[in-house]
Amino acid sequence: MGNETHSWSRFQTQVIQPKNCTHCGVCVGLHPELLEFRETSSGPLPFLRRALTDAEDRSLALAWAVCSGRGVPYPDLLAYLNNGKPIDPLLGAYRQVFTGYAADPAIRQRGASGGVISRVLIHLLESGQIEGAVVLRQGLHSPETATPTIATSRAEILAAAQSVYAVTPTLTILPEIEAFPGRLAFVGLPEQVTALRMLQAAGHPAAQKVVFVAGPYTGTNMYTGAVRAFCGCRG
Repeated sequence: MGNETHSWSRFQTQVIQPKNCTHCGVCVGLHPELLEFRETSSGPLPFLRRALTDAEDRSLALAWAVCSGRGVPYPDLLAYLNNGKPIDPLLGAYRQVFTGYAADPAIRQRGASGGVISRVLIHLLESGQIEGAVVLRQGLHSPETATPTIATSRAEILAAAQSVYAVTPTLTILPEIEAFPGRLAFVGLPEQVTALRMLQAAGHPAAQKVVFVAGPYTGTNMYTGAVRAFCGCRG
């Protein structure tokens, strides 16, 4: 383990220790048998479950390659996604820009910012363009945390409506995506979407199941400690 090019050593020295980790979850999602997230004062960070063999360390090469915390080759990634078409230097690749809201009043009132993402996911599901959607659901296991889950019905999509203001490593759900028998939509923040797109560019089979991405921007996000301090919680 003395070779400085070992993957876990690079994670430690270039991402975790300098606090560059974006908490996207891709490293743990690719290797849940080797890594796990633990809550720290700097948010959820990946830790080794046990000492790695040289072969296991080498197996982290893909996780290192798609880690959004070590830097992203945006020009190359945008060129891959946009098939070589021109890219705006400020907005990136786009076809048209709209503002809107869900025409269904119930969905509009249930969702955040007009319920656009919820309505689009329901349309994709009910029109047969996807079989499920990766979403974050607040309070699924505890009130203060959100959990990535695959919604397969209108009711499950609406149960995940509204913004989630808790740092959540969404891509830990990669094993469930890989096992899912169908096409998926994916709702994720920029660093999560970036890691997913790099996985797609690398040809990862789970990532290829995602045929639609909805990427809300990161406005405010809080570590668990901030939520507990606000609530006056202990533990």
